[in-house]
Amino acid sequence: MINIIKKHPIRSWSIFVLVCILTFLVFLKNKFNLDWVKITSSEEQQEFLFVGLSLNNWGFIITIIGAILGVPWALHQYKMAKRVRQQEKAAKIANQFAENLIDDTTIIGEVLKRYDKLTPIYKKINFKKLKRFDIYELEQLSGSENLANDFNEIIKSEEINNYFHYFIKNNFPEKNSSKLLKTPFHHYFIKTLNKLEAISIDISSNAAGTEYLYPSLHQALLPFIERCSIYISGINGNYTFKYFINLIDVYNNWKKIRQKEIIKEIKQQQKINIKTEKYNKKIQNLKDKALEKKPRKF
Repeated sequence: MINIIKKHPIRSWSIFVLVCILTFLVFLKNKFNLDWVKITSSEEQQEFLFVGLSLNNWGFIITIIGAILGVPWALHQYKMAKRVRQQEKAAKIANQFAENLIDDTTIIGEVLKRYDKLTPIYKKINFKKLKRFDIYELEQLSGSENLANDFNEIIKSEEINNYFHYFIKNNFPEKNSSKLLKTPFHHYFIKTLNKLEAISIDISSNAAGTEYLYPSLHQALLPFIERCSIYISGINGNYTFKYFINLIDVYNNWKKIRQKEIIKEIKQQQKINIKTEKYNKKIQNLKDKALEKKPRKF
């Protein structure tokens, strides 16, 4: 019980204050006239009073206090059950990503990254400002109205399709006998995005806890989504009807977490630098004092 109170200090103190207020209100009327034990009788009924209250009232008060004190325990049990469900769901998603999507995202990401004709297109986008994933935002960030069309033409071209198959043969020899070498790059690209959208539903709804998935998946998922952002933004023409909304939500939430971690890391590094500088100064002072005390040779 003590551990529960430590984990939920605000709720626990609120309940304690509520109990005190309830107790104060109950005994307020007896403040100036306290009879520890009193029996009242009439022709209709006879009651046993303790501190001015009947046993029925005491039972009601004890029931309320017990219910209030049980709230922290109930909240704790609910959170523990929810956490277990999130862990189980996160484990399933991580396994699914490792078994079915890690190769897909790696292949597509590397093809998009290495293909020369896409390099100048990506340079026009400031991914730090990417948020809405629609055509209007894409035009604002790039200053071009044709960026999405140019990107789509390239990923549908025969040239990138040949490069895609060449990349698989040289980097994933275990897939040389698979249907992947007969699959157009554009179809493989969209199919992988749809798979990611499916698992993003559980992530964005918090059915699978972010704290369990982010550490293991963000390094692969965030860069991949950025590589696919031009295509996603190009097919999202308005605010009310959008594709890949769960994938977009995961990207925005995880990017905020990454930015907080970067800021935290910078602050920690600054503290380390300050301490290192102080230690270096102390060491240098000790060296200078040692040299001053050292006897000179004539």
